Amino acid sequence: FVEFANKQPIPSDWIRDDTIVVDSSMTLPYTIAVKQQNLDKLDDLFWKVVTPGTKHYQDYRSKEEIDALVAPSARDLQRVIEWIALSGLELDYKGADFVQVRGTVERIEEALECQLLEVQNTRSKETSLKIVPAKYSLPSLVAEVVDFVQMITQIV
Repeated sequence: FVEFANKQPIPSDWIRDDTIVVDSSMTLPYTIAVKQQNLDKLDDLFWKVVTPGTKHYQDYRSKEEIDALVAPSARDLQRVIEWIALSGLELDYKGADFVQVRGTVERIEEALECQLLEVQNTRSKETSLKIVPAKYSLPSLVAEVVDFVQMITQIV
């Protein structure tokens, strides 16, 4: 397993409550970003498009063209999807470079080797389940193709 960690502290207007027992059957959505390819080509294209005098100046590309350029390999995306199924999680949506996943708190904690805790905004009193601290693990074969997990790791 490979550990991922967000080293940013909990924002000062949020607090965690370790005493609240989280319902392990509660279902949560989250996103897994799969590593993009060809970012060097995207950077090169960007500079050609924005630099006056170049052949491709203002030759803007569509979102679909950019997605196709930087999309992870089909093999990498499939590796993540297979791990999701093996982990007992549900695939909600497959994007060009990410997947939206849903699972119970229990399954998420097992799959990501983490602990979900309730956090609360001290001003709005809004509560949310998050990985606190934002530290989780993925199997090596999956970790090498994943950039990050989002929605249960960020507190905003």
